[in-house]
Amino acid sequence: MNFRGTWSSSVPYAISDAVYFNGSSYIAITGNLNVTPGSDDTVWALLALQGATGATGATGAVGASGPTGATGSTGAIGATGSQGITGPTGATGAVGATGSIGPAGPTGAQGSTGSTGSTGPVGAAGATGATGPQGAQGPAGPTGPTGAAGTNTLLLIRNWQGQSSPLFTGFSPATIVGTATPDCATGQLANCAYSFVPPSCTTISNLRIQTVSNLGQAITWGIVTGSPGVAPSAAATAALTCTTTATAATSCNSGATTASVTGMSTIALKGTWTGTLTAGSATPGTGAFFYATVDCH
Repeated sequence: MNFRGTWSSSVPYAISDAVYFNGSSYIAITGNLNVTPGSDDTVWALLALQGATGATGATGAVGASGPTGATGSTGAIGATGSQGITGPTGATGAVGATGSIGPAGPTGAQGSTGSTGSTGPVGAAGATGATGPQGAQGPAGPTGPTGAAGTNTLLLIRNWQGQSSPLFTGFSPATIVGTATPDCATGQLANCAYSFVPPSCTTISNLRIQTVSNLGQAITWGIVTGSPGVAPSAAATAALTCTTTATAATSCNSGATTASVTGMSTIALKGTWTGTLTAGSATPGTGAFFYATVDCH
């Protein structure tokens, strides 16, 4: 029996894997993924059923009151509420009756001469004259600064099964190489490959590894590089290494430290461990599954 802890819908299980689920324990009698224990007894067999809930114990004595905590700071003043809508306009009142005409007033004294009136408006503009000849072209301005370089993330996804250390694999798309450069196990050419660094890249950083299945043991990962047209060396770049644990769903990150590269030089991921990977089988898709990325600047 291989105890795998609490059951998870994202973990693949093999025959004889045992799990906890809702207080009981089960053992897998067939390999499965996302089959809930207790829902199908042809996939999960009951090992130990959860016992009945025990009687509730007596309530303990109330403890002494703790000291009063310090008064918290005054909260920030809330935002001003939105203005209410304008009320409807009241109805217009009725028009009052017209009053009677009053008596004529006496004739007033003759008024003085009025002041001079304001100046009249400006007359319409005349027709536009003909367009003059184009002036000479001025000198060219200085060249603007070069824009900042972008980041190109290289990705690889692999499924290793029962293979021996070390192993090299390229980021997508990868080019297959021979068994001599770098070290590749005989018969494992499908996983022994390298990639090319994008032409605009001058540095690489941030190697990230995420395991999905249980690889059976801790693995040290590293980036290996080579000159343009030359396969990568077997020695990993010290600034771009990290280690995952032996359990499933673990990750590692080399961090922001950079290493120099040349555009169109070669690059690969190296995995180093002891012995043979215990996870997986001869069937594709059921082995030691992981993925990796590295940033190219």
